[in-house]
Amino acid sequence: MTSRSADINALTLRASARRGGVWRGLARFVRAKPLGAIGAAMIVALVAVAALAPVIAPYDPIAILRGRLFLPPQAGNVLGTDNLGRDQLSRILWGAQVSLYVGIGAVAVGTTLGAVVGLVSAYVGGVFDALVQRVGKAWRAHALVEQLGWAT
Repeated sequence: MTSRSADINALTLRASARRGGVWRGLARFVRAKPLGAIGAAMIVALVAVAALAPVIAPYDPIAILRGRLFLPPQAGNVLGTDNLGRDQLSRILWGAQVSLYVGIGAVAVGTTLGAVVGLVSAYVGGVFDALVQRVGKAWRAHALVEQLGWAT
């Protein structure tokens, strides 16, 4: 066996080992962190629903149907209709897009502002850095106090 054929065989073995590696890694993640897997599945489902809303929504979410006000859940309207006759399921499916936009926007703004404040604080240093750190600690402590129910 030549050196070239040995290299090709080694590459083939590595590639074949990687083929099932993604699924094995995913299965290992699900077993090791089931709550993380459930959270990831929920995020994937929300993104899929938001992306497919135009296809899977049975009605136009803003179409007003005057004769179909306050209908209870039924075959044509799985979640019923509202006071203007709009299908609730369609509104929820289309609302997933808005939820994603707001969530992604909030994370982007928070990350950007946090990075800018942190970089400026690190660059300036001194008293300003200490002040920024204290404000950050107070902010986190306030959130913890509220979550624990100690805030009055």
